[in-house]
Amino acid sequence: MRPLALVALVLITACAGFAQDAEPVAETPTLIPDWWARQTVVPIPPARPEAPTIDGNVGYREWYFASRVDGFIDVDTGNLADLPVGMYVCYDESNLYVAVRIERPPMHPTPRSTFEAGRHEHIWWKDDAFELVIRPGREENGVDYFYAFAGNAVGAWSLMRGDLAGSGGDTSIPADWKYAAGVAGRTGWSAELAIPLDQIGTHEPPRPGSVWLMDLMAQQVSPRKRMIDLGLVWSAGHGYRSPITPKFVFVGEDGPIQRPHGVGRLSNPDRPQTSGMRMVYYNLSDEAIPLQGRVQLFRASAERPEGALQFHDAWDRIRRIREGERDIDPTQEIQAFRSEADILRELNGRFEFVEEREAQISVGASPGEGEAGNAFLSLEQPLENGEYIVAWEFSDPETGEVVSAQVVPYAVLPGLNVTLRPFFLKYEKIRAEASLANLELREDDSIEFTLSSDGRELASATAAVNPLADSVHAFLDSAEVAPETEASVTARLLRADGTEVIANTATIERPAAPEWWPNDIGRSQVVPPPFEPVQADGDGAFTLWQRRVEIGDNGLPASIIARGSELLARPVTLEMGEAQPSWSCSRTSLDDRDAIFEAAGAAGDFALRMRSAWHYDGTGRIDLTIDPGAQPGSLERLVLEIPVTEEFARLAYHQGTRTDPQIASTGTFAGTVDEWFEQYPEGMIPFTWACYLGAEDRGLQWFCEADRGWSNTNEDAVVGLRREDGALVLRVAMVDTPLTISEPWRVTFGLTVTPVKDSTPGRQVVQIAGGEPPALREDLDMEDFMRSLQAIIDADGNTVSSYIQDEEHFGCPRIYNPRYEQAAREYAELLHGLGLKYMPYTGWGVNANIPQFDTFGQEMLAEPVKNIGWGCFLHNHASTFPDWWLWDARILIEETGLDGMYMDGMAMPRLMMNELDGYAWTDREGRQRGSYSIWAIRDFIERLYIYTHVEAPKPCIVRNHYNLETWCIGAFSDVRVTGEGQYHAGDTVLGVNSAGEFRANFMTHLNGVSTVGLWWNWQNLPVSRNQMRSMFIIHDVPMVVGGGIVRYYGRQIGYGEKTRPWAHLHKLRTAFEGAQFVPYWEKDLIAEAPEGLLASAWVDRERGRALVAIANLPNEPWSGTVTFDREALGIAADAQPVDAMFDEPIPADGDTITLEIEPQRYRVIIFGDRVPVPENPKID
Repeated sequence: MRPLALVALVLITACAGFAQDAEPVAETPTLIPDWWARQTVVPIPPARPEAPTIDGNVGYREWYFASRVDGFIDVDTGNLADLPVGMYVCYDESNLYVAVRIERPPMHPTPRSTFEAGRHEHIWWKDDAFELVIRPGREENGVDYFYAFAGNAVGAWSLMRGDLAGSGGDTSIPADWKYAAGVAGRTGWSAELAIPLDQIGTHEPPRPGSVWLMDLMAQQVSPRKRMIDLGLVWSAGHGYRSPITPKFVFVGEDGPIQRPHGVGRLSNPDRPQTSGMRMVYYNLSDEAIPLQGRVQLFRASAERPEGALQFHDAWDRIRRIREGERDIDPTQEIQAFRSEADILRELNGRFEFVEEREAQISVGASPGEGEAGNAFLSLEQPLENGEYIVAWEFSDPETGEVVSAQVVPYAVLPGLNVTLRPFFLKYEKIRAEASLANLELREDDSIEFTLSSDGRELASATAAVNPLADSVHAFLDSAEVAPETEASVTARLLRADGTEVIANTATIERPAAPEWWPNDIGRSQVVPPPFEPVQADGDGAFTLWQRRVEIGDNGLPASIIARGSELLARPVTLEMGEAQPSWSCSRTSLDDRDAIFEAAGAAGDFALRMRSAWHYDGTGRIDLTIDPGAQPGSLERLVLEIPVTEEFARLAYHQGTRTDPQIASTGTFAGTVDEWFEQYPEGMIPFTWACYLGAEDRGLQWFCEADRGWSNTNEDAVVGLRREDGALVLRVAMVDTPLTISEPWRVTFGLTVTPVKDSTPGRQVVQIAGGEPPALREDLDMEDFMRSLQAIIDADGNTVSSYIQDEEHFGCPRIYNPRYEQAAREYAELLHGLGLKYMPYTGWGVNANIPQFDTFGQEMLAEPVKNIGWGCFLHNHASTFPDWWLWDARILIEETGLDGMYMDGMAMPRLMMNELDGYAWTDREGRQRGSYSIWAIRDFIERLYIYTHVEAPKPCIVRNHYNLETWCIGAFSDVRVTGEGQYHAGDTVLGVNSAGEFRANFMTHLNGVSTVGLWWNWQNLPVSRNQMRSMFIIHDVPMVVGGGIVRYYGRQIGYGEKTRPWAHLHKLRTAFEGAQFVPYWEKDLIAEAPEGLLASAWVDRERGRALVAIANLPNEPWSGTVTFDREALGIAADAQPVDAMFDEPIPADGDTITLEIEPQRYRVIIFGDRVPVPENPKID
């Protein structure tokens, strides 16, 4: 360890204590050791020499002996804020005193203050303010509430009290806290607060050893919203009740006073610049205070990898894992469940250990009345560009009690740092971005970018500087950058008169074009099986499998016959208010794949055009153009109405909502229409990218990528359902407040009519999860391994899945590692010899370790770039990604010999901001918005489906894991896997999903997509697999199963809570293949007394037999009689009931049996047939 010179600070004078360095640590430290404190610790000393005056002026002397807290983090960057925030704390027997100084943006020094001094009900996020969250003690000491205080820059304040065990809070509580605020210097403001202890109820008294939990956040609303927080308590969704709220420890007259003297870039007026930390402690007592100090410093490159986790976000995920929970990323719909090792590998791959210091310091005794003894410890390094993490802890050497601790990430960035992101293939451009950090900017500044290669200037672009922005970027034409050459981009900061202030340059190499770009895999103009061709049925109608669609004059469906019944209560309309549009429509094209209609019309001075293109899966793409002509016009209203007959309007669900990334939600709803109106009493929700209305076997789904250009009075009520006589109407309000149009206004949306296809082939895939290929297993007992495969065969499994187990290329369709590829090839040959198919899990996204990721891989990524775990980044289907992925999938199938693709979250629309693909846009209020890439995903997944079902040498399987069904995408999957994000965190079966929710979400096979449901209970809910099976079985939805269950529980039967009778239940269901499924909501198959059961059945009238599943979903035992409706079941009068689980007759009195069913359990009863139980069964 390199010895560090102590820095002499002018203010540290008499009685200073000096550090005694400890012995060096031999092993190179890595990030987040056990001693690091995620919960900041600060000492609170008594107010001395007297209590501060609460006047808004944070006087130097009156707060001199209060503890100070620095190191506030900008929530957006995850690093130390460039606008400093300082907090001061002290106490006396009557009050806790808090002061704060907040620096403002240099060009906007005046904070917004619309509320006058005094108490108000609610000022949060309405003015520039700070929020102080206070928990006046620990829960174990009886403190079960918190306070949240907000104060602005002129003395206005609000206060809320909330229960720790509840939600929300009360802002009307009586309180007489003393608060004042004022200006601090040229570019800041300050505030002081006295909190009367007699007004806060139960609390830990202010005496040595007491602990209060407090967090302070500067809430900036002007000129733009920023959050600068001490404890980052909102990380991981905690908020006011966060377990990591900073810990403030009361100390007495003989305790240390914390006075940091710099963190991050340090002030050295007369010496070379450094960065790190400096900590000073004061002591006003008669005896020295010993402290054991420890500091560590880590450094990473100044260029944070795109999509990299912010440090505290990563730490909080690691913390959850260490506490025994699973890693959850709340921004992801499909979870990666990253391991601690994986996250630490990402962090330690970025940050390198720089220096560590351990020392014992002695905070000297006071030399006299009103004078403080002091001591300090610093860890400093020469100033270099980079991202840093500095962590410190000071503790009592005897007791080990922590007195002060904090971990602060910070950045030292070069002026005008230039980063490049290439889009060489599809767009032939380079995205050049210049950081504006650490620059003095003016309103009329600009950045000029210049691209050069081989001594020639190839392109240039100029971008205006927004002084509020963190960076500025431009796209440069890279078409003339030759393959296998280097190019450079220079950025120059220019004043209005052209004067150059600073310049910086970055270089990039363009490799030779990859072999996979471009390609036509999956582009065959065919109708893949089991889809059927589009056929004409008169001039205005066409037929698809199980559907007939008639197009009206407006280019939208006037009639939809699905499975022989009319789905619409009336034609689909576009309501335009008082304007009554006139339309005429004709079919312009028809082939096996598509029927295309074009409609033209007029509404007042508007010319209307509608193109309606219907594909063989039943999806129509609707392109509407409204042209005002030469003069601007006012569009008063444009509302799409899709009226579904009441008979078939049973289920509804919607996908994520909104396109503003600040408030967009991935939350969904699924259930019955009654549950919809329970959730949304007015029937309406914000913009959603997809909404379904229909039944289990037929319906309509509307979808749209964005609400670009729409005009809504209330953005919370854009899409929804409305009841009318005999129908439910799916309404989409594109315009419900007048919109002035001066040029052609366009909107594109889609409609999918279900059922999309026959799902039988997908239902016949019985996939069983296995381990890694045998060649990768050490000390494998091959005979035992073959017994496991034989168990799969005996259980009628026909497909085996596994992980490739190569984390370096997790998420790639192709196995780049030769060892792993050979192992997969050999395993495929082994399984094929046994009559089984092999389909490994291929994960998601784009892996950072694929060849040429830094160049060609960059243009495959979604924006904002996001690391989604295990080395993978979120992908963009509108980019070069499909060509790369399909090329590698072809290699996996044709060369490695696999039998399909098992994707995880690979085909899920997400909110994206990719500029070149047109997904980023700005609304009329200047807010940045995004789009959901539905059409690009649909194109990709259809290409994969055509390749695997038509072009590949052998038919292959597409297995796709995603959440709620999007039919225009899901249609091109053989098997859908879901259940990871579709359960509530309930403690009962019905708490996990209502029957209506389960029906809408999981029971998709009748609409054309075969779903298998996951129940591996990653949330550790107190609901067992066999309890959850009671929900699965009455909906005819199979469960995902692992090889261990098949091998070791293959002979188990019974209804026990922990029983795993998958193999026998699968044989029962297979025995009734082809029978009619009659669900509980369609017909009452039983009459039970008392009520409370649900019964579905597989009815085989031809053979006079039926298999009945009866579920007791509530968490209460059921006991009574069950009377069967023999006519509904299609069974003879003398057919006797048999418990199909045990193959044992059940005593009956005519049509009635006596039955007992345990809570959240089921029974399976067979009539007219017998299915033998396994040999030597294990009965539970």
